[in-house]
Parts: sequence; structure tokens; C-alpha cells
Amino acid sequence: MTTKCHRPVGRISFRLLLLFGTVGVIMAGSPGPLSALTFSSWPLWTHFRQSFLQKDGRVIDRTDHDKTTSEGEAYTLFFSIVSDDPHSFSAILSWITNNLAQGDLAAHLPAWLWGKRPDGRWGVLDSNSASDADCWIAYSLIEAGRIWKIPAYGMQGRRLLSLIEKNEVLFLKGYGWALLPGPWGFRLANGATRLNPSYLSPEILIRLASLSPKSHWKEILEASLNHMTTIAPRGFIPDWILVTRNGHILSDPLTGPIGSYDAIRSYLWAGLLPPQSPLQKRLLACMSGMLKALGRRSGVPLYANTLLGWTAGNGPEGFSAAILPALRAEKKTGLTRTTRLSLHQALHDGLYGTPPHYYDQVLSLFGTGFLDRRFSFGSNGALILPWSFPVAS
Repeated sequence: MTTKCHRPVGRISFRLLLLFGTVGVIMAGSPGPLSALTFSSWPLWTHFRQSFLQKDGRVIDRTDHDKTTSEGEAYTLFFSIVSDDPHSFSAILSWITNNLAQGDLAAHLPAWLWGKRPDGRWGVLDSNSASDADCWIAYSLIEAGRIWKIPAYGMQGRRLLSLIEKNEVLFLKGYGWALLPGPWGFRLANGATRLNPSYLSPEILIRLASLSPKSHWKEILEASLNHMTTIAPRGFIPDWILVTRNGHILSDPLTGPIGSYDAIRSYLWAGLLPPQSPLQKRLLACMSGMLKALGRRSGVPLYANTLLGWTAGNGPEGFSAAILPALRAEKKTGLTRTTRLSLHQALHDGLYGTPPHYYDQVLSLFGTGFLDRRFSFGSNGALILPWSFPVAS
């Protein structure tokens, strides 16, 4: 449920050196000194908020008929915490509740798609929910409640978490516990189930497991890891997979063995894990095909065949941003430097096209925000911010 967009690379603009702050320190891969200026403002977030976020909290995808997705709302909710922007957080939460969750986020999972209907009215276009967005919303509510000391947010997040566990978590014979992409539409008539690997952010799963110890979040992560060599035999993650009624993993009948706009997030999530964590090492080892491909080509591929191992096309700007944390984790300093420079080139003038490209900018907020140390995740999945106190457990 992502926006697909691509724009050719352009020239370098000097103002982009200001956009990402301490570029030289980050490229070197060393911690370096942190100045107050680094965290006093975030131009990329400011541009994102001005380009996509309405005052009422609606996040608009300008490249897709001005539609709104629960994914876009969820990511923007998260980055409003990172930016210490409680006003935007409150507006986004209200919009989600009133427009996607029938006025009660504790009773209804948010619809994933909202926009202009054929009759000209605006409203929900598909009432099915998207479990990745649901998890990010629950996580953001819980972390906002902790960081800003607003217990009501934490309570909302836990109630939403209960809804997710009731409607989107399922045991699949021969596979294990799984997070369904949504409550309905992903279990086929022949008993097979479609899953999306990029919906599983390890940081989020670890945190949810610690907050809901009687749930199956830990088992969901373990099942995904146990099947990773089957899912990615050549070191590339597919957009979707099919789990048969007996637990065998096959190529998805709709998307085939291709990894692209969805799968790019799997490499991003792995890169965001705490440095030197055994889980990160294990995941990145399973993603070696992508990391090796970057050493043989000039940029991040747009497509990868996960069974045959070939790559094709050049991914848009957001792909370059998404792969940066993994490159740094693997200590590929040269690739990190060249990838970031190519990203700077692509950012000239319009910041990812006219109209601005929502998905590219979201991936850039994650990738470059992490490298600039605006946020990180603890070993228990808790959100760590430079201006807040860390969580003990």
C-alpha cells in the first residue's frame, strides 16, 4: 500500500548541505560531537509537513489523486514525536480517529484508504485496514505517552494493540504466528495466505512484545526469521510472499518473486536496529544480495528478482535514503558516501519532484533522520530521542 514514483537524478544544490546537517560526520560513520543546531530544526520534516500535512491532520499523497493512507498518517504521527511536535501529533490522531476509525480508535481499526469517491464526495475508499500502519500508530501512541508524559496516549495505544492482536494476528500451520496484512482479503480460497515481509518492522515487534508479553509478537518475529532463507534465497526481499495451507513459502501469485517499492522498507528496518545487535547481523546476512548489488551498480535497483538474483532499473531517491542505515551498519563507508552524495544530487530544486513525492520523502525522513541521529531504537524497541530521557525497560 505504497506510492510508486520515480524521478531522474539531477545536480547538486548547495542548500542541501543545510538540509541534512552534519553530513561529513555521518558519512565517516563515527559518532562525532553533537551541536544544538543539529536538533533545533529539521528542514526535511518542515518541507514534508508543508507539502503533505493539512492543519486538520490529514496527510495527502499529491502523486496519487490526493488520496490519504493510514500508512501516511502513521509515519507522520511517528515523525511528529521525533520532531517534538505535539500539536501535529494531536491533529493527526484526531483525523485518524474521526475519518478512518469511525470516531473510535479503540473499537475500530483504521481504514487504510481515504479519498474522492466516484460520486464526488470524500471519504473511506476501502474499509480494510493495513496492519503495518496499525502497528506504527499503536507504537507511536504508546511512545508519545511515555515521552511526553501523557498517559491517555499510552492507553489509546494499548487498546489499539488489543484490536490488532484480535483481528490481524493468526497462526499458520507449518509456518507459525503471522501478522496478516489486514483483517480480510489475504486468506485465499485454497487455504493459502498472502503476507508482506516489509510489514514486519523488528523494532516495532520487539517493543510490542515487551508491552504485551502474553501476545504473539515475539513468535511473529521468530517465524519470519526462521523462514528468511526461504523468503530471500538470493539475498533479496520480495514485496509479497504466499504461505500455502501446509506452511510452504512460494512466490506471491499477484506480484511474483519481485522486490521493489514494498521490499525496500525491509532493508530500512534492518538498518535501524541497534548497532551490533545479533538480530541486525542475522537480518543483514539474509539481505546480502542487495548489499552486494550496490557494489556492482551505480545506485539502488528498482526491481530485484528474489529467485534468480537479477536486478533492473534505478530506484527513486527514497530508495537511496532507505538503504543508508544498512550500509552504515555493514561499515560500507564508501558506498554510504556515494549513495548519500547521489541523494543530495537528486534533491535539487523541488525536493523529489513536482508534485512532491510522498513515499520518497517518508523514506528519506527515516534514512537520513537516523543517520543524523535524530532518533534511534533501544534494544527493547523503545524510541530514543536526543532531547528525551531513555526508557529503562
